[in-house]
Amino acid sequence: PAVFELAQVRPQDESSLGIAVAGNGSNWGGCRVWFSWDGTNYKNVGQITAPCRYGSLIGSAGNAVNAVAPVALTGTNTTLVSASEVAADNFATLCLVGDELCTYSKATLVSAGHYDVSLRSRGSYGTAAIAHVSGDSFVRLDEAVFWHNIPADVIGSKLYIKLTAYNIYFAGEQSLSDVAAYTVTLASPSNGSGNGTGTAPVGFVLAAPFVGAV
Repeated sequence: PAVFELAQVRPQDESSLGIAVAGNGSNWGGCRVWFSWDGTNYKNVGQITAPCRYGSLIGSAGNAVNAVAPVALTGTNTTLVSASEVAADNFATLCLVGDELCTYSKATLVSAGHYDVSLRSRGSYGTAAIAHVSGDSFVRLDEAVFWHNIPADVIGSKLYIKLTAYNIYFAGEQSLSDVAAYTVTLASPSNGSGNGTGTAPVGFVLAAPFVGAV
């Protein structure tokens, strides 16, 4: 999965932790999200019911408007769809590329799961418009991303995350003991004012593709 904190997209006193997951195979129906502060006792905090569109760059991209970023998506059931420049400039296709928040217009399919994406609205929400290199993360910030508010008093703490997958019939869910824990040390992505106008996103973790047993 991809795990990251953003204050810029959701301006509020508490920062938000985002999780993007995409299963491999047509039988993946979603997963439940579990948090733990000690690595032992887990609490269910929600679920993800649709695959997220995320992955990484497989080549470089400049920092100009309409620079083309070659993107490889994680998972087997996700696609990117082009949008008009007007829609992109109105943040209809908001995404996180590395530490930069931007949008895209054209998404040209090159091969299975691989797209050439034209980046727009560079350096949005207080982030910097920067050049990107192969391996930089890509996350389409849409309704499929799981969000959870993180109170200020736990900033600096280590959070353990487990994801238990189930199939398209909401059955066959994995047990907590069957899945690995992902860890992230929480850090405030804002400038301390809590108004969503702070520095670039922090705490980004891009792990191996999520594969859920069904």
